[in-house]
Formats: sequence, structure tokens, C-alpha cells
Amino acid sequence: MNSELSELLAAVDALTRPLTVAQWQGEAGEGKIFRRTDEPLLVQLRAAIQNNIGGSGGGKQARERTPLDVGAFALFEDIDGRVRSWVSELGGRVGKDLTVEVLLRAWFVLWSAGQREPATVERFTVMLEGWAQQIKDKLDPPNQIEITSACPVCGVEWLNVGLKLPDGSDDPDDVERVRVLAAVERDNMDDSYAMCKSCNRVWRGVGQMRSLRIAIDDREAASAGGDVA
Repeated sequence: MNSELSELLAAVDALTRPLTVAQWQGEAGEGKIFRRTDEPLLVQLRAAIQNNIGGSGGGKQARERTPLDVGAFALFEDIDGRVRSWVSELGGRVGKDLTVEVLLRAWFVLWSAGQREPATVERFTVMLEGWAQQIKDKLDPPNQIEITSACPVCGVEWLNVGLKLPDGSDDPDDVERVRVLAAVERDNMDDSYAMCKSCNRVWRGVGQMRSLRIAIDDREAASAGGDVA
């Protein structure tokens, strides 16, 4: 397996494999590191949605449930729909009894068996890494700052987030219009990043975020120049 496919497999694992999390417990100098195993990110996202809408069988009264995070629901539906489409295109079975994490691993086996261009492999890797980051941010929301510009990669500036009607169109009674670009601040600046919710491109760390700012400025300057002409 070449390095590009290895990186793609790592992105698949990050979404579908159990996660080992290290935690420090106790006072400084006297504490210990404990490790726990969490469910895969896709399982955690699905469980969060099911708990909110009462789908876990707990029988909660509606007033006792946490309000549904429409963004989390839309994210899961988007991931689930895309993965099922990928598997179907390769001739795989996509029955409702198969979870998205099982299907994603099946897709990797089927898809990686063919000859793939490195750029295509990288495109899927970036998309899956973006999904993992979005799920983490839904489960443990960081401080986010909207970037009031269009994405320099896909050109999209606004995105409708919400539930869908049976025909695939946005439900006008349950839709939120949001900017696609947002910067996420972490205590460690190297862990901070910006992301496009439309094309799932991620700019991680100070250097890449600075390159995003330059790309946005260049795009806007080119657009302004065209308007003047």
C-alpha cells in the first residue's frame, strides 16, 4: 500500500475505529494518566442524534430531551448518504442493516483495489479528515469565528443547513443559512484551524491559516479588479 492510500486508511480508521483517549487525573505532580476507549466517531455522532430525538429506546418524554442539533443531524445524513452512494457505485450492498462505519470500511476495500491517481486519493483523505474534525467539534464544541468571505477553493460563501424534504430540497420551516468558512480557536495555536463546510477543506495551524488569508485576499482583489474593468 502506497503512502497516499495509507493516509486515506488512517482517515477511515479515525472515523470507524474505537478511540483511545488519555486523561490526566489528580493534582500536578501527583496525578496519573488514565486511558479510556471511546466509541468510533461515527458511532458517537449517531448516538448523540438518537439520544436527542429519543431514538435510543429510553422512552424519554419530549420535554426531557435535549433539543436536536440540526447541524449534527445534517452532518450525519450527509456522510451516510455520500458513503452509501460510493459503495453503490462500486457494486456493493448498501442495505439499511449496514451502518455507515461498516460501509465506509467496505468502500475503502473496494475502492483501493483499483488504480487511483494520488490527487484523487488525497481529495478523499481531505474530505474524511474534515468529517472527523466536524464530528469532534459537534461532540465538544470549540470557539468558532465566522469568516465573512467565500471559500477560495470552491467559491461558496453561504450554505443552507437543516432538514430535507422527501424530494431532497431544503425544508423551509427548518433551515438555517450559515457561512461556509469558520475559524476554530484552540488553546494550542497549532491545533487551531479553519474549515469550509461546503468542500470540507481544512487549513490547520498558523501557517496554513495564514495561506488561507492570503488566498482569500488574492481572490477578492481579483474580483474587485474585474468589477472595475
